[in-house]
Amino acid sequence: MGYGVGISPFVAIYSAVEDYTNGHLTNPSVPENLRDVLVAPVVLGAHAIVGSSSVVLAGVTLGFGCSVGALTLVSRRVRPFEIAHGNPARRVQIRNREHLLAFDEELRARAALEGLELVDPTGRRGT
Repeated sequence: MGYGVGISPFVAIYSAVEDYTNGHLTNPSVPENLRDVLVAPVVLGAHAIVGSSSVVLAGVTLGFGCSVGALTLVSRRVRPFEIAHGNPARRVQIRNREHLLAFDEELRARAALEGLELVDPTGRRGT
């Protein structure tokens, strides 16, 4: 999780999900070879925002400064600065890149004065 991430109430973030639509069984008490389980990290880029009651599934990356609207199902990546919402999530708009990057530079400068290093796990700050 990157710095400045906002996670609203009732958000569910899953690092493991089961697919039972292709004839597999589901449940931790069922032997693993009868299940289809995806276990993958969820990466939240710096300044990503996730709206209330949204669900983020395993293997998803939310890019730098993106915004996910309330009640959204996120099953694939949301690119930096995108605004996405719906079920499934769809891009509806792009946030103001220059504005966000300018504020981010100010935040990073303030953090540096305090001896702090801010980290974005996506490694793609602002791209």
